Amino acid sequence: MMSPVPVLVPPSAWDPWFFAKHPAFEALAPVASRFTRFTAWPAVDAWNDALADLGLASATGAALRFVTQPPRRKTREPIEPTTLYEVRICELGEVPSRGSQWHDFLNMLCWATFPRAKRALNARQRRAVRAWLPPGATRLPGARTREQDALAILDEGGAVVPCLAPCARDLQSAIACDDLDAVVALVRASRARVIPFGHASFEHLVARHATVRALPIVLPMAELPSAMCALVDAADRALAARLEDPYFLVVPSEDPALPMSDALFDFTPRGDRS
Repeated sequence: MMSPVPVLVPPSAWDPWFFAKHPAFEALAPVASRFTRFTAWPAVDAWNDALADLGLASATGAALRFVTQPPRRKTREPIEPTTLYEVRICELGEVPSRGSQWHDFLNMLCWATFPRAKRALNARQRRAVRAWLPPGATRLPGARTREQDALAILDEGGAVVPCLAPCARDLQSAIACDDLDAVVALVRASRARVIPFGHASFEHLVARHATVRALPIVLPMAELPSAMCALVDAADRALAARLEDPYFLVVPSEDPALPMSDALFDFTPRGDRS
């Protein structure tokens, strides 16, 4: 019988030092460390105060700010597109958020950590939503488009996998074959790194769900910076460039999702270290 996976943080409990408990959170650490002074969940307004110096903006140039999520729409009047989540972010710069939820808190950290990629992704989402919503509609269409699904999977459950360019084919083949050992070998050889990107992926890692998998986006590079901050910056730029290609990620990937295994981050849970 498999032993239970140790929980890093209870699902609804605030832990200002969550990012120090597993190397999978290393990319978020510079921004997450801005919240270590809080002894309880920081309010949404406090998020904006903590990030004020970063100059975050949407693809339309609107200053990005996190706002309390409004109640659900109940009117039968025609839908104003800027009330829809992706459009509101892009056109108004407002990210609807819940102040005591890991899901939304981690989304905020992802915006601050991957500002270019999140901006490019949101621009694609906004275009997809506007094309999907009929003029004058009083209710949303019954199903999202394939492109909307593909973009949502990346946003919620993606991972970036920067790698040395000569290794890209072998890495992509290992992912397609669901060969985790081969991916781990490339990581251990410093030929690739795995960095979670989706805020739901991070949320599952916080709770240490045993079956966390993420959509991997392989990003070939001439070199892999050894410092995480430089690697994140390079991956952020590379993913943003990929997302600006309108033919990239128009349907969900058919490759297996990559398990966010401790082995990818050279980590052994406490109590199991030899």
